[in-house]
Amino acid sequence: MADAAPFVAGFYLDQERFVSACAAARKAGHQPIAFTPWPVHGLEHVLGIKRSFIGRPVLAIILIGFAIGMHMEWFTMAQDWPLNVGGKPYFAWPTFLVVALETGLLFGALTNFALAFHTCKLMPDPDTRLLNDRMTDDTFTLVLPVRAGETAESLSAWLRANRCEDIDVRGAGGPAGAAAVPPAPSSTTTTGEPGTDAHRHEGVTHD
Repeated sequence: MADAAPFVAGFYLDQERFVSACAAARKAGHQPIAFTPWPVHGLEHVLGIKRSFIGRPVLAIILIGFAIGMHMEWFTMAQDWPLNVGGKPYFAWPTFLVVALETGLLFGALTNFALAFHTCKLMPDPDTRLLNDRMTDDTFTLVLPVRAGETAESLSAWLRANRCEDIDVRGAGGPAGAAAVPPAPSSTTTTGEPGTDAHRHEGVTHD
């Protein structure tokens, strides 16, 4: 990914200090990208990330799955092979609710899984390299892309002023051949770095 934008990464071991740095980065006008070894409650609000759109299509698919499940039971029990079970009506809808609901939830879960992987670009990539071996262990990473009018030195100084434990510069005079942060996706996401268990939080929102 030689054409990826250069960036500066700051590493934190303290979660509260990391969250404070994320808030300060956004307030300072930077575009922070956060990688965390586990989900951090409230970080999406600190970074200004809007609510994910995934819930809406998942809800629609759940309702469609519910309708399919109910129709399947109606067809099999009342049309294709009607049976008199204890004198109950062929279409005893109260007894069909559980199967229909579970069908909808199955459809919704599979849709949620597929949309999350597609939107967050979570497909494994064997060429992915971690910025720090402890990113998926206990280290929090705050990435600041080097934009026009900024330098890696100024961003490094900003990270030091916000008490990061270590700094790594990539693509702007940093280590040769180093991995770069991919361009931000077209929608606001919270993802894992491909091939890792780290959670990625984009500090840029898109309408």
